Amino acid sequence: MVTKVMTAEELAEYLQFSRATIYKMAREGHIPAIKFENVWRFSKDAIDIWLKNSSEENFKGSLEKSIGTLETVEFRTFELRLRSNLSKEAFYGSL
Repeated sequence: MVTKVMTAEELAEYLQFSRATIYKMAREGHIPAIKFENVWRFSKDAIDIWLKNSSEENFKGSLEKSIGTLETVEFRTFELRLRSNLSKEAFYGSL
């Protein structure tokens, strides 16, 4: 199978980024790229895999943040319910 090789301009259009962003990402190693002498080239297959993996990582990170936030909110809600039903002494005990 032959993979399509894209220029920075083609990739910028494909990803809807500016060319400057594509070049910066390539230089910094944030995107799969190959530099031949002074010219950057990008494999469409590698870019598609990178996009899929990046999307999954971002989703997992967002989900983990959300779950952590929900656990904190649930704990605080539970704590507030306890506080409203108990006196300070009963809630805090002999701390």
